[in-house]
Amino acid sequence: MLDTIIAKVNLNKTVLKMETSLDDIKKTHSHRKDLIDSMQESIDDLKQVQMVMDVLDRKVLSLSGEVYRKDKMVLEFMAENKELKKFI
Repeated sequence: MLDTIIAKVNLNKTVLKMETSLDDIKKTHSHRKDLIDSMQESIDDLKQVQMVMDVLDRKVLSLSGEVYRKDKMVLEFMAENKELKKFI
């Protein structure tokens, strides 16, 4: 979980750095459309990765809760089964 948080922070930091650099390039070298377009495309790609990571993160949390509930049910059934075996 900590690895995921660190990766998301690093990704956010990278996007911010690229956006800042792109703004600087637009101000100082506005004629470099090739560079500007390429950087904007890379920023858009990274933002898409951020969105996917957020969706996956929420899905993992949801599935973790589901697994916990099912594990709890299994333990309850095992305890019930153990009690019922006493009557056989």
